[in-house]
Amino acid sequence: MPIVWRLSEIMARQGVKGADLVEKLGLTKESVSRLKNRRTMPVIGPERLEALLTALNDAAKKNGETVRINDLIDWQGGTND
Repeated sequence: MPIVWRLSEIMARQGVKGADLVEKLGLTKESVSRLKNRRTMPVIGPERLEALLTALNDAAKKNGETVRINDLIDWQGGTND
């Protein structure tokens, strides 16, 4: 089973718009849209992941929340048969 990417859900919960990530991450609208709409975890480098978490946490602070890496992913794992 894949690792499910939950960026869209986190963005909605924290009130983060795609334009916010375009500005904070320095990506194009198309890149943010692809990142947001993925169903499985994308290949993403540590610097970009840290920048993404920082941007999400900037919004989460307004709600008194924190976004952690494990909020972004959900492992629909099976067994090691």
